[in-house]
Amino acid sequence: MRGRIGGQTGGSGGRSASVEVFGPIGDESACLHWLWTTLYAPDGVSTVCRHCRVMRRFHRVSKRRAYACDHCGTQVYPTAGTFMQGSSLGIVTWFAAWQHLESDPNVAPRRLADELGVSYKTALRIKRTLEEATAPGSADADLLERLRRDAGEPGATGGVPARERSSRARENIRAAACRAFAARGPSATRIADIAREAGVSSAIIHYYYKSKDEVLLAALQWANEHTSSALHELRQETSDTVELLRRTIDLAIPSEGVLRDEYVLWIETWARVRLHPRLLAECAAMSEGWVAFFQQLVEEGQAAGVFHPVAPPAEIAQRMVALSDGLSFRSAIGYTGMQVQRVRELLVSFAAEQLGVPAESLAAR
Repeated sequence: MRGRIGGQTGGSGGRSASVEVFGPIGDESACLHWLWTTLYAPDGVSTVCRHCRVMRRFHRVSKRRAYACDHCGTQVYPTAGTFMQGSSLGIVTWFAAWQHLESDPNVAPRRLADELGVSYKTALRIKRTLEEATAPGSADADLLERLRRDAGEPGATGGVPARERSSRARENIRAAACRAFAARGPSATRIADIAREAGVSSAIIHYYYKSKDEVLLAALQWANEHTSSALHELRQETSDTVELLRRTIDLAIPSEGVLRDEYVLWIETWARVRLHPRLLAECAAMSEGWVAFFQQLVEEGQAAGVFHPVAPPAEIAQRMVALSDGLSFRSAIGYTGMQVQRVRELLVSFAAEQLGVPAESLAAR
């Protein structure tokens, strides 16, 4: 299914052209929304605010390529960090250009200029940028592959395949459940409350989940996936194992923000695992993700000669996660003397002892 977009697409000294686009990629607003849901908010509404450090609802900022946190106003620009960063060209122009290159990698810049309604110089720059973006190993290659899959998928209704719509519905429900459980507590939250938060009927939630406990597990998985994404981002931002350890400790503590909500969900889920074996298996799998992350970090630090672990990395990782969980649960519940700063001090002291690094190198900054 293709649709045509008429009007000027940018940078051509006033020329205009009809740009042909596929499936879910429609006008400029639709393109921006696709980026937003693909890179930040699968449910189209919720993501972790970097300022609040908690999952928040976001809204589109008018006249800008941005979405803003409903709570603090921090803005997210979906084009940031992509091949489109800093470009004044419309997103729809970039996507249409990519589609032309997909169908004809050798398309001449002059023809591309005519198809897009831009100058020859602009078309040449677009082509070179997209060739770099699609090169193996490029950070944008995965994004464009997702665009290719979403845009070219047959059998879609309204441009979105049925299984994609189902996936988005689930993401919307999981995000809404996480918000509702964190705000009211799982015991006081009804399916109707989650449905209201998600903007769907209770019947839709019951279609995907057999019980409230399954919804709770889905909400916990949603929160855990955001934490996993944050861990992945940390690895992308620094190769210094000591700095990575310091920032990982920060992320593992239930400060006011994303992890406090996640720990509340953990506590409520663990209270139910003995009655539901599936919950136990899923919780164990999520916990092992943390263990695997710490183990890899210890192994890398040891290989670099920075860490000097007192036991095998796998054992150190288990100890770190066990202590982090125990202290964090106490902090989340509200034990006296278990404030965030104290939890951090204990974790730093333990990590320094176990890995043979100066405690001051892990101090908060």
